[in-house]
Amino acid sequence: MDEPTLSSLPGFSTVQRAALSRGRLLTVSDVLFLSPPDLARKCRIPPQDAHAIVHVVCKALERVPQPLSTAESSETFTTGDAHLDRILGGGIRAGMVWEIVGEGAAGKTQLALQLSLVVQLPRARGGLAGSACYLTTASGLPTTRLVQLLREHPLLAGSAASLDGIHTLETKTIDTLLAALSSVLP
Repeated sequence: MDEPTLSSLPGFSTVQRAALSRGRLLTVSDVLFLSPPDLARKCRIPPQDAHAIVHVVCKALERVPQPLSTAESSETFTTGDAHLDRILGGGIRAGMVWEIVGEGAAGKTQLALQLSLVVQLPRARGGLAGSACYLTTASGLPTTRLVQLLREHPLLAGSAASLDGIHTLETKTIDTLLAALSSVLP
């Protein structure tokens, strides 16, 4: 899927289009992966105008969520935990977004990091020989913990999984997160 250009999106005012041109922003990613303050600086506009531009982009790209039953892929990969794989009916189903929810210190980040690595395993070892996109909202990717997992997890030790197979997107605003989930990632 080709990334939409900003010129193809409806909803921008003439002033907003001029600001985007001034900032030399051409694609959806050019806008959404800048923080609103950085967007404001780059386009030389007030911060509230930058937020308005992000909102227009997100509205133009909005898609209605689809039920799990309509998912195109039934392919699964291991969580790295046999018990959890059984509970989930074989592991994590590929091709969709999973929201991991729980109390503080319940292991949400640990599971997300582990999934980012095990998806890279060859199919014969429960992976998809793929890569992961790790979305962050408040902090960066915890690479120290990932390196520790690579060394110590029984499935990952000595495997081809690496930090190179994890792409990181910083999504500090709700609009940026929603646009990444509905437009950029697909």
